[in-house]
Amino acid sequence: MLRGCVLSAAPVGEYDKRIVLLTREKGKFSGFARGARRPRSQLITCQPFAFGSFEVFEGKHSNSIVSAKISHPFTEISANLSAVWYASYFAELAGYYAAEGMEEAERIDLLYVALRALLAGKMPYPLIKLVYEFKSFVISGEYPNLFGCLSCGNLDSLAYFSYEKGGVLCSSCGDVMERRISAAALYTLQFITVTPPEKLFSFTLKQEVQMEAEGIVAGWRKRFFPHRFKSEDYLDLAEE
Repeated sequence: MLRGCVLSAAPVGEYDKRIVLLTREKGKFSGFARGARRPRSQLITCQPFAFGSFEVFEGKHSNSIVSAKISHPFTEISANLSAVWYASYFAELAGYYAAEGMEEAERIDLLYVALRALLAGKMPYPLIKLVYEFKSFVISGEYPNLFGCLSCGNLDSLAYFSYEKGGVLCSSCGDVMERRISAAALYTLQFITVTPPEKLFSFTLKQEVQMEAEGIVAGWRKRFFPHRFKSEDYLDLAEE
C-alpha cells in the first residue's frame, strides 16, 4: 500500500487509465488502472489531485493500480478554473522533480498544503505559486544561498542577489551589476527556505515585495531550471 496523491490520470483504451502517483514510500509511481473509467469502478475516484492510499502491483513490464482509498479528493478545485490551472502546475512541478524509488514525504506535504491554500482563498494565487515554486527548489536542493555573503561571509547588510554566484552579497561586496534585494524580499525567501510546508501558507506580502521576490525566483528558475510546463500557458492567461 502506497500513500500519496494522483498527479495525472490519462485515458487508455476504452475503460482503463494510466495513473501517475506521487507517493511517500516510492516517490513517483506509474501504473495502469484497469477498468477505472467504468461508472461503477472503485478506481473512478483516482482523479488528479486526489490524496489517499493506493494498493499497487509491481509487474515485470508494467505496474498496476489495484485499488484506492481516497481521503482528500480535492474535487472542489474543479469548480474554479484558475485553481485548476495552478493546481495542475503544482502537480507538474512535483512530478518533474520527484524521483522514482525515493521517499518524497516533504514534497507530498508541500503539494497538499498548497492545494489547501488554493481552496482557502486567504492568499493570492500568485503568492501561493511563489511559495510553492521556491520551496520545491529548496526540497530538491537547487536553491540559492540567502544567509551570508558569498564573497566575505558577512551575515549582515545583505543587499545584492547574484545569479552567477548563486546567492546574496553584502553591500561591500556587491556592485551595480548585481541585482539589488530588499530586506523584506530577502526575509521572505529566507522564511520559505527554513519553514516546514505545513506552516508556509499563512502570510501575505505588500505588492511590491511580492513582485520583487517573484522576479528573483523567476530569474533563478530561468538560469538554472529552464523547463516549461504545459499548464504555464494557462497560468500566463490567469495572471494577466
